[in-house]
Amino acid sequence: MDLLEALRRRLERDVTQAQEFFHIRPVRNAQGLIHRLHVEMSGVVGDGSHARMDYWLLVTLDGYPFACPKVWVEKPLEQRICHLNIWRPQKPMNLPEVCLSASLRFQDDWEAKRIPSEERNITGLLRQVAFTLNNENTHSKARE
Repeated sequence: MDLLEALRRRLERDVTQAQEFFHIRPVRNAQGLIHRLHVEMSGVVGDGSHARMDYWLLVTLDGYPFACPKVWVEKPLEQRICHLNIWRPQKPMNLPEVCLSASLRFQDDWEAKRIPSEERNITGLLRQVAFTLNNENTHSKARE
């Protein structure tokens, strides 16, 4: 089995496992490979409010599993987002991005392999996203 086939199988397995815990809809490219995920997840509204809201997320899998996926917010719209750990719209997607590095440096630790291998997968990533969306880091600079 070549490397590309091994990576394809790992991604399929990781997405299937994550679907046991999260509401995920894979998006496939023209070659039939998963390259993005649509994820629905709830979290706090933010800015000190503990009220709940639903977030519709887009996970881009460029470089996965070697690079940490990026997590973008499709809904709510930018003007309704108060959560301190969500960046204002970022390129290349022009969508708000979930700040995973505010306290744990998750993205850096992923790529430096300081996160245990059993957590460097889609489920581990989405657990971190769920934690972030439910626990604002008031020291985050994302909403400034």
